[in-house]
Amino acid sequence: MDLVKEFLPCITPDRWLENALDNPVLLLLDHANCEKKAASSGLHLMYRCIDNIDIMESMSQLVETEMRNFQSLMRIIRARKLDCIPLSASRYAVGLRDHINSAEKTKLIDLLVVSAFMHGRAFERFSRLIPYIDVELESFYVPFVRTQEHHFSKYLTLAKSMSDEGKLIARIDHFASIEKNLIERPDSEFRVYSGPII
Repeated sequence: MDLVKEFLPCITPDRWLENALDNPVLLLLDHANCEKKAASSGLHLMYRCIDNIDIMESMSQLVETEMRNFQSLMRIIRARKLDCIPLSASRYAVGLRDHINSAEKTKLIDLLVVSAFMHGRAFERFSRLIPYIDVELESFYVPFVRTQEHHFSKYLTLAKSMSDEGKLIARIDHFASIEKNLIERPDSEFRVYSGPII
């Protein structure tokens, strides 16, 4: 937990937590979408890095976990008789990925760093939500946040293995300022990764 706190440039605004508790259906539906996207990103890295056994093994494990999370969320959604509806993506992932360097070696490092930010942020947000949610959701989210912390560490470890320390710190600092802006700037629609809705 301390490593994630040191890595993230800010904490989630309290207003976002209030938004999440006011929008429990959107929270579940968008979170299910996020798990699908995380699995897809892991598969993309597997296909992209066929010459890197560490990345392929790590991503295969991560994809399996993300899909289990998706299936668990779908069971909760079905049990609560919620309708699955199309949701627009938040600006968070696009906002980070728009700043990925196009140079091949740096691009891979950036992809890993962006994924570390996303999983670290999920860990931070849902850890703060757990005290306020019902027992059924708590039984899912307590182990979920542990997996997010593990995935954060895995992405960061892979990035370290691909880069010298100075370059990696520079890339983390680059994305930290962008991530802080995306997290703190008010948003128009609530999503798992949105800014606060004022």
